[in-house]
Amino acid sequence: MNKKVALALVLLIMTFGVVAAATTTTITIYSQGIACIDDSTTLSLSQGINTVRIPVPSGFVPESLKVESRGEVISQSFHPGGADSILSAARGKPIEVESEDGTIYRGVLISTSGGIALQDNAGTIHLIENPTRVSIAGKELELSPYLELTLSAATAGKYQVALTYLSTGFNWGMGYVGTLSADGKEMGLTGWVQLSNSTEFAISGANVRLVAGQVNQVKKGYAEARVAPMAVPLAQEAAFEYHLYTLPGQIDLPAGKTILVPYGNYSGIPVEKVYTFEGSAVGVSIKFVNDDAHRLGIPLPAGDVRLFQARPDGTIFIGADSIGHTPVREEVSLRAGSAFDITGKRTELSNVKISGSTYRASYRIKIHNHKNEPVTVNVLEHPVGRSWKITSSSQPYTQVDSGTIKFVLTVPADGESMVTYNVEYSY
Repeated sequence: MNKKVALALVLLIMTFGVVAAATTTTITIYSQGIACIDDSTTLSLSQGINTVRIPVPSGFVPESLKVESRGEVISQSFHPGGADSILSAARGKPIEVESEDGTIYRGVLISTSGGIALQDNAGTIHLIENPTRVSIAGKELELSPYLELTLSAATAGKYQVALTYLSTGFNWGMGYVGTLSADGKEMGLTGWVQLSNSTEFAISGANVRLVAGQVNQVKKGYAEARVAPMAVPLAQEAAFEYHLYTLPGQIDLPAGKTILVPYGNYSGIPVEKVYTFEGSAVGVSIKFVNDDAHRLGIPLPAGDVRLFQARPDGTIFIGADSIGHTPVREEVSLRAGSAFDITGKRTELSNVKISGSTYRASYRIKIHNHKNEPVTVNVLEHPVGRSWKITSSSQPYTQVDSGTIKFVLTVPADGESMVTYNVEYSY
């Protein structure tokens, strides 16, 4: 926890006569806007019944809570906090507000839009955007959500309490920056993990894990949830596999902030430039292998890759693409854009009906290369129909899948290459 949340926790606990030691937090963030939070703390309990309030995020899911303690848990209840409705009804009444820097303001409440606006006795209007304490007519309002636990201790002493629960308001994403060398033969790759905490609950020094994959959720809304003494949890069978990434070190997740955490910085990755024609422009892609031999070899979470190229006169942006979750030893292909000086043209030469639902068509593909060096272009064709057969072609081809064939054309410098083929297809 950060100092403010930790102080609030100590104050809340001391109010109820319980002293807490430092908290250890592990947070597992899913790419669906939820997180699984593990909090472990040591409480100094008196013999008998003890009540403790523990701050939790506003996205806390009450029915996901699991409490483990040597002391017996008598009851637990979630108080979502928030004083909007009370404040709205208190316009024109005396109010006392403490700001984040500890300044105390007293006056008459005039608005709750964008914070708390009050007018003091001198007529000055103050807007406190993030109040830490609010009191109306001498009654302090609960602004932050908290979990209240009632514990029974057989003897006085220190008790370890471990909480596990889900919370909305947390998310993560991945981004990469790839920089090609001037000759286009090597690339540097830097990854950035984007961690978002849209709650008011700051977490400090957490162990952070990331899960990629879609987990099924049940969505409900809660105002205040009170739970009876804990029951035996229902059995559940695991039926899914996910990608789990553990970030090194301990990380702070400030309230209401998005931070970037570096995820690898690699250089000298050998790359290959690949040209592909699929009926329109000639696309250019950057291809590399994710393994140790190619100076990489780390799991690559799904994300956007922005490509740049280093030039003597400065760096230029050359395109962007997305990758899926890519394990080690897999090939990665990034489409940067379309080639400027390599063009292609596809022409249907004929298409005739030869029987009831069978047709014969003839096609020609020309590739023009205006570069001063030869290039290799992959030509992809997608025959139509329920079934099809290539009857002849001027160049050898390979069948990529049930609906794709590939020709590989070598195009001379400042020249052209051509392929023609005939296909029979039926509907």
